[in-house]
Amino acid sequence: MGYCPRCGENSTLSTSPVSTNARRLPLRVSSNSTIVSLPQVADGDAVYYGGMRFRVEHSGDDLLLWAIE
Repeated sequence: MGYCPRCGENSTLSTSPVSTNARRLPLRVSSNSTIVSLPQVADGDAVYYGGMRFRVEHSGDDLLLWAIE
């Protein structure tokens, strides 16, 4: 729906910004994966993989890769 200049419905102006990426989710990779090969890293280390930088966290036997902007 478009903006109605007469009544202001669906206004293009907003007092509260809308975030399109309010909560990013990490990529979960098994540490035993034969597809994704990552070096041994510690929590908080940054790795460059697939053209992106990720911050690494360990979660059990899995690695959580958080995108870094």
